[in-house]
Amino acid sequence: MEKGATAARQRKGRGARARRASSRSRRGRIVDDHLGSTSGRNAKSSDEKEKTGKPIRAIFLELCQWLREESEFSSAGTQNSGPEARLAWRSWAAVLGIFLIVNTCMNLWWSFVIRGFTTALQQKNETAFYHQLWVVMAVIFTWVPLDAIKQYAAGNLSLRLRRQFVSKLLSQYFTNNRFFYLAIDNAGLRLLEVEDWVLQLQTIATTVAQRLLDVCAFSSLLYFLSYRLFVSLLVYCFLGTIISAWVFAPKISSLTEKSTERKSSLSSQICRAYEFREPIAFFSGGAFELHATNAIFEAFLEIRARVLRWSIGLDAFQSVFNYATVVIPYLIVAPAYFSGTVDYGVVSQSSMAFYKVKMALGVLVNNFSTLASVGATTRRLHQLVAEMRSLRKAGYCPGRLTHEDDEDDDEDDDDDDTVLRTTGLALQTPSGESVCKDLNLKVKESERILIQGRSGCGKSSILRCCAGLWRPSAGSVDTSFSTREAFFFPQQVYLPNAKLRDVLSYPDHLPSFSDSDLVDALCKVGLEQLVSRTRGCGGLDAAHPWSQTLSRGEQQRLGWARLLLRLDQYKVVFLDEATSAQDASSERRLYSELISRTSLTIVSVGHKESLREFHTKVVSLPLQSS
Repeated sequence: MEKGATAARQRKGRGARARRASSRSRRGRIVDDHLGSTSGRNAKSSDEKEKTGKPIRAIFLELCQWLREESEFSSAGTQNSGPEARLAWRSWAAVLGIFLIVNTCMNLWWSFVIRGFTTALQQKNETAFYHQLWVVMAVIFTWVPLDAIKQYAAGNLSLRLRRQFVSKLLSQYFTNNRFFYLAIDNAGLRLLEVEDWVLQLQTIATTVAQRLLDVCAFSSLLYFLSYRLFVSLLVYCFLGTIISAWVFAPKISSLTEKSTERKSSLSSQICRAYEFREPIAFFSGGAFELHATNAIFEAFLEIRARVLRWSIGLDAFQSVFNYATVVIPYLIVAPAYFSGTVDYGVVSQSSMAFYKVKMALGVLVNNFSTLASVGATTRRLHQLVAEMRSLRKAGYCPGRLTHEDDEDDDEDDDDDDTVLRTTGLALQTPSGESVCKDLNLKVKESERILIQGRSGCGKSSILRCCAGLWRPSAGSVDTSFSTREAFFFPQQVYLPNAKLRDVLSYPDHLPSFSDSDLVDALCKVGLEQLVSRTRGCGGLDAAHPWSQTLSRGEQQRLGWARLLLRLDQYKVVFLDEATSAQDASSERRLYSELISRTSLTIVSVGHKESLREFHTKVVSLPLQSS
């Protein structure tokens, strides 16, 4: 009878396991379907793709397309996006366009005013001279406020465009941990380049629009005054543009892009040295860091020296190109003036019209350095945008694990208590190095698992996979808990530069804990002195650079306080070397708080042998279990 009952229970267990296997395909399963492993996805970064030499025009159009797509994805009614934001910057763009037209009309009027003024002076007509002088003063006093309004509109448009573009980039950068997966150099620092890029781009767009209006207005005037002068100007500007585009453009654009990259690398090196200043100081590594920084700085200066040499050649060409315009109109119009066909005012008006049209047609020559800088920054921003775009389209960085309830679970027997199961799990680092192979691990509810092994064998990588940060190169991970029911404690505790209450409440935007709860959590982890230490400077509202103020052990305990505050929310806690900086008594105190919760499942990674007493099972890597 007992054998029959045992066989029946085994058949029932097999049936339950089959139902669970079918449900796991819809419940918290992490499989590397179409994306490949982390190393496979990162094998070809956007930097490599950009080396194909895509035209800058195509890159700029792709950036504009991306901005339109992001505006469509944005929710309406928010401050930095949606129809209201688009209407705001488009309204200021329309106002700016109107005043650009007004500015061209004022320039055209000014040419006729100066023509009459100089003619009266040349003819020694005192009455006409003083009349024209009053007209000149009237034009000036009318022009100044109109120009101020134009500048105000341009400034507001710049602010709104920068807000629009930067908010989109920041949103995409921080959404779904995309900053973790970006495979391009200095991705964060590229965000800082947006400010100058938008301002330079708007300046170029405004200049081009103004020059086009000037061409339309003054070309007709110039053609009317002198056909020969108009044709000479077209030929002159065409030759100047061709020389600039063929001789200077390729070299200066390439060098400017390299210079921007070197400058970004230099900023990254200095920031890194500041971030790790304590270990560098312990090792007396200032000389090494100085050598490394100087090497990057010298490479940057070498590029800048080459840019300088080519820029001097360009500046010399631009000077000749611009100074020649002072002489050319007089040479062409002078014969007509000497023959008495035209008066002197026509000569000055022809010179002004020639200058305006030359400035319009020579916009490439006169703004070449700015165009080169914008082109270099555009390529770097396009690399960042293309990388984030591919992550979103591929469905990469999905957050963490997902969980869906299954009706078949109600039929499972009492043995259905598996919280985490890995089947043939294999992991690779982003560089392609294998750190874990064919791992089969099963964690049941309320178990306390300790994962140990030599350094580099993949202990922390397993936690990254469980958190959804890494994808398996083979195998799968099945879970029975949702994202909100799991807490991940990384090796390095992140403490934002904020109020103490906000540090404890991180990552919640709005603290939801009372002062007594926060103080109680600090006392549980042995940080009573932190409460008394900060009482005189704001208490829980004290704001300090906590990663610099607190020791590594205190930082870890602050992370534990953050965990204990939310302990009732979690079913599973993953700890990665969470007590590496604690003494034996502090370690026992912290783990005792977790063990007191008998229903809590704990998965720890650690080297300390003392951790074994707090766990019910030890898994040694590369062995599957022990």
